[in-house]
Amino acid sequence: MKKILFAVMAMIAIGFASCGNKQAAPAEGAASDAVENVGDAVEDAAESAGDAIEDAAEDVADAAKEKAEEVKDAAKEKAGEAIDAAADKAKEAMGL
Repeated sequence: MKKILFAVMAMIAIGFASCGNKQAAPAEGAASDAVENVGDAVEDAAESAGDAIEDAAEDVADAAKEKAEEVKDAAKEKAGEAIDAAADKAKEAMGL
């Protein structure tokens, strides 16, 4: 009786071992798929980040150009005012 019980237990153990191995095979495939999906997601995120950086750089360049134009216009205005003030002082000094 012990021999039969031992044989049945051995068959059950073999059954569990073989079922576990079949479950491991799809899990490995799922893991490789998950790694590929993560890799694709990282590539997409990097591409999106690169596009965002390029857009931000263009915006900064445009803002710098606009600010440079504002500064140039303000400098022209101030220079004109200074020339007019100098001309007025020269006229006063000459008595005109």
